[in-house]
Amino acid sequence: MLGLVARYAIIGVRVMAAAVAQSSPTLEEAAAVVGGGPVRTLRRIVLPMHAREILAAWMLTLVFCLRDLDTVVLFYPPGLEPLTVRILTLEANGPPSVIAGLAIAQIGVTALLLVATAATTRIRRKHPA
Repeated sequence: MLGLVARYAIIGVRVMAAAVAQSSPTLEEAAAVVGGGPVRTLRRIVLPMHAREILAAWMLTLVFCLRDLDTVVLFYPPGLEPLTVRILTLEANGPPSVIAGLAIAQIGVTALLLVATAATTRIRRKHPA
């Protein structure tokens, strides 16, 4: 897990940096003027304002982590074989139907996450906070 974070955290950081760079700091400054502390400003203003960007950054990073094999092969603990490693292991000597089923399961999980993210983004767009 730490290897995936080290490898793909930059994707989420870049998405969030672009989002924060495009936003105006006037709301944060207004919160500071009326006495809002940094934690309250973050919780009440910054996080709701950037909720879609946070969700997009998380989803983009997750999709990259789900498809990664190199890092997972190096760092997975014994007895807890991830799906990507299991598919790779079965490719050498497993039945093709099992390999195809596992690959479809991985595609299904990824597609389900993408659909859930799109639905959440659509709901937030219709009903802004």
